[in-house]
Amino acid sequence: MSQLQLPSTTRTYYNAKGQKITEILPSKCPTYNVAVYCRVSTEHEAQQHSLTAQIDYFRKMVATKTGWTLVGEYVESKSGRDIDARKEFKRMLEDCRAGKIDIVVTKSVSRFGRNVVDTLNVLRELRGRGIDVYFENEEIHSISEDSEFYLTLLACYAEAENTSRSENIKWGIRNQAENNPNALIYARPCFGYRKDGHDGLEIVSEEAEIIRLIFKLYLSGFSIHGIRKELNKRQIKTPTGKTVWSKRTLEHILTNEKYIGTAMVYKTYCGDYLHKRRITNRGELRKCYVPEHHPAIISKEDFEKVQAEIQRRSNIVRLKDGSVKRKTSHYSMKTKETRR
Repeated sequence: MSQLQLPSTTRTYYNAKGQKITEILPSKCPTYNVAVYCRVSTEHEAQQHSLTAQIDYFRKMVATKTGWTLVGEYVESKSGRDIDARKEFKRMLEDCRAGKIDIVVTKSVSRFGRNVVDTLNVLRELRGRGIDVYFENEEIHSISEDSEFYLTLLACYAEAENTSRSENIKWGIRNQAENNPNALIYARPCFGYRKDGHDGLEIVSEEAEIIRLIFKLYLSGFSIHGIRKELNKRQIKTPTGKTVWSKRTLEHILTNEKYIGTAMVYKTYCGDYLHKRRITNRGELRKCYVPEHHPAIISKEDFEKVQAEIQRRSNIVRLKDGSVKRKTSHYSMKTKETRR
């Protein structure tokens, strides 16, 4: 039975002209299990207040509807572009699939999701299961087949609105980076640094010693594999607190100009709004940097020596036909020999 179809009985009578009239009457008020989905994009105080207001409003609304029973509240502070990152949204879908929910109530199409394809796919699935999604701002029930056209337009608008907002924010950040060497974007801490309380960076002594050790080992002839073994043997924990160092982490440390006091932004950039995949900047955007922005952990001389050594050890040669080959296996992690 469709969730919005009322169980009914019939009543037959004759009108003044003697015509037989059969009237369909609801036999009883149907009952529905109702879920509330509320979302804001960030955990900022103003948005959290908005979230609380949404929840209170929908609790009262459901309480006034005859036959509606509130069976679940799904609340989160997450971006609407990616379903996989929205744990509460996924939990709500699982409960829908388990038959626990008849109606989902939410504030608007943009709160439900900002990815057109994902939003429409979910709505189609729920409609196929007889589950209605009611968008309170737009006063639209998704269970109605003619609602998809309007919901598609609204979902497209929500996605376009967010894309435009994202581009405006990126433009603002870039404008700050290009014109203000004291912009906060330059003061993002990494392993070895922390915020100094004055929009700058200060050195974390214990972490700085690990960074200096890594540079020293590399310049003394250790391979990346050898440095990994040495750090693991000394039981030195990684920047994330793990006990096993990765090749990628060491490569990032050895090539990070932040350790000579230089702050650089736009080494990578976001490919597109929906997927947020970071792409290495190979000249598509102008990089911005500020030398002597914060205290150095590594001298400029040692840093440049390491970059030259990395280039010297580079194991890939590109041939004239465009193919590549290895020059040697000496620094390859695939070799079986044990290195320093």
